[in-house]
Amino acid sequence: MSIDGLPIHPLVVHAAVMLTPVAALLAIVYAAVPRWRRLLRHPLALAALGAAGAVEVAFLSGRAFIEDVPALADAVDVHAVWGERLLWCAWVLAVVSVLAWWALPVPGGRGGKGAAVDVAVRVALVVAALVVLVVVVRTGHSGSTAVWGGILGQ
Repeated sequence: MSIDGLPIHPLVVHAAVMLTPVAALLAIVYAAVPRWRRLLRHPLALAALGAAGAVEVAFLSGRAFIEDVPALADAVDVHAVWGERLLWCAWVLAVVSVLAWWALPVPGGRGGKGAAVDVAVRVALVVAALVVLVVVVRTGHSGSTAVWGGILGQ
């Protein structure tokens, strides 16, 4: 996968690296600050789905990049493993964010689905967000190390 002869992965990875932490931070605030839910409800769902989509494109373009340049496979092996983890984690955050959009009460608006559901969804949202933050940092760090480690380490 390329655009004008350049591999698409280094281009699209920036969307994933930007949107994923934004979605995770929105998720934490959404879970922790009920009075902001009305304001953050739609941005959270859109950011989480956008982040998962961006991670999906980055993952698929990364695989295509390795297929196009097999000599890179060993250098990016750790990054590829973290990338696959991030793919799953980003989609989990997206699903839990949409669930929170539907299930959690909005002040001055519709009610929630009950106290037990409220607590379970908020805990799931925070856990998914924290895991995604760790995994996106590890994925980005391993990718940066693969690209820049040999150059800057000399």
